Amino acid sequence: MFGGKKTEAAPLKTSGVVSTGGEIDGIVNALINGANDTDESVRLAIAESLHDIGFRQPRLVISSCCNFLAKNLKADKAHRIILLKLIYQILEEKREDISEDLGATIIEVAIAEMTREKEVVPDWQQAASSVFVTLGVKFPNQIMKELLQRFEPGSIPHYFIMKTLGDFVAHNAMSTVPRLREVFSRVLPVLSAVKQDNMKWVFAASVGHFCEAVSHYVANIDQGSDKSISQTSFSADVYPAYELMFTKWISSGEPKIRLATVQAVCSMCAVLSRDQFEAQVAKVITGIVQMYKKEKDLLRNTHSLCSILDCGLSVEG
Repeated sequence: MFGGKKTEAAPLKTSGVVSTGGEIDGIVNALINGANDTDESVRLAIAESLHDIGFRQPRLVISSCCNFLAKNLKADKAHRIILLKLIYQILEEKREDISEDLGATIIEVAIAEMTREKEVVPDWQQAASSVFVTLGVKFPNQIMKELLQRFEPGSIPHYFIMKTLGDFVAHNAMSTVPRLREVFSRVLPVLSAVKQDNMKWVFAASVGHFCEAVSHYVANIDQGSDKSISQTSFSADVYPAYELMFTKWISSGEPKIRLATVQAVCSMCAVLSRDQFEAQVAKVITGIVQMYKKEKDLLRNTHSLCSILDCGLSVEG
């Protein structure tokens, strides 16, 4: 693979590890086990070595990391984060070298790392989420299937399932927008039941991402698989979410929720039908202007106002 004309031998699989059969296998295993050394300089040296080897032997290093994570459930969270970040870094560079079988293993390990604890543990779960999002570039259907399976109809999902779904759609608009109706069918029935502040934030941010993805898809429709999708194709799905967020969440006492909501509302306005938008635009502008009295983050508020005005110009055009 890396030697030009040399034919690469079929990999040997041992306990899920895509082995080379050489000494490097043991070296990688030893480095992974020592990746959370108490000495920072040692940790950095190990991380650099694993990254360098992973660039040349991505399947060996990634599968070895997955094997460690799956078999060492009591390993320290810091150790798990190091390995998840390593997997992400290698995938960013060598994603196309990953087979479907190894992809399935990565998905299984990442989803387990992301949802093992019901409580939010940001550093750990975000590391697993990032693995999901970057792998979705090559395996969008498998990633979407796994996320929707974890988002059961009528149930509020794990915080990081929702966040990953939003990030995944945002980074893979061309492959995910044709399936957004399936996503909205999960989101809309549970929105009114979302009460916790952190869940309101993640739902607002994710719905905003869905709408931004629609705009991206339509702007690049020549690359899309479904040429029938237009800017307003999902207006009937988006409008109920818009109504709830604009009438309830935008007045939250928590600044982060207000800002996430107003940004989502602006993104949603861009995909509403002309009639829906014209009926709401004055209310939205008034609501944003009133927020200037409450918010310290005036830049984001101004950006939201500009977005609404841009939508208005588009409609008029």
